[in-house]
Amino acid sequence: MKKITLIIFFIFINMIAFNTTSYAEEISDFQIEGFALGESLQDYYNEEDIIKIKRDNFVQTHKIKGDEYIEILFENEKDISLDSFERLSLLLDNDNIIYAISSDSEIKIKQCIKIKDEIQKDIEKIFWRAKTVFDDWNKNKYGQYYFLAMEFDDGYAGVSCYKKGWLQMVVAFKNIL
Repeated sequence: MKKITLIIFFIFINMIAFNTTSYAEEISDFQIEGFALGESLQDYYNEEDIIKIKRDNFVQTHKIKGDEYIEILFENEKDISLDSFERLSLLLDNDNIIYAISSDSEIKIKQCIKIKDEIQKDIEKIFWRAKTVFDDWNKNKYGQYYFLAMEFDDGYAGVSCYKKGWLQMVVAFKNIL
């Protein structure tokens, strides 16, 4: 069952590094595959490894609100050992600070919707100030998908379930959206 429902959504993003009775208020309290917003890539890798990562992986430059960011795409087992997802993307500023994290994996739509519902309940419980700002079907160039967007004081978290069979999780700081 697709890595036991993505290892119960990677034990809900490592339980946000809190136990279930703790409360969090900031989007930077989220962790996806061990990475958190606002942290530096240097918290995970030395400078030599960062240069190699940028050289050996798909890297794309983005200009957002006048500032330049780079996006690095990691693929599981090829580039990095991921616990729950097949791909992970990090959006970094020039100082290698993480501003957005995106991850995705193939999964059946019914299973994805169920995971999305569990994530929403967990977010509402742990991140008590988070507000649901969108929770409905949508459509883009990739097809129909169910999208949940939750707003925090300093960012957004989103879960998308695509009918074509994949789940995407995104967290980002507000100042880049």
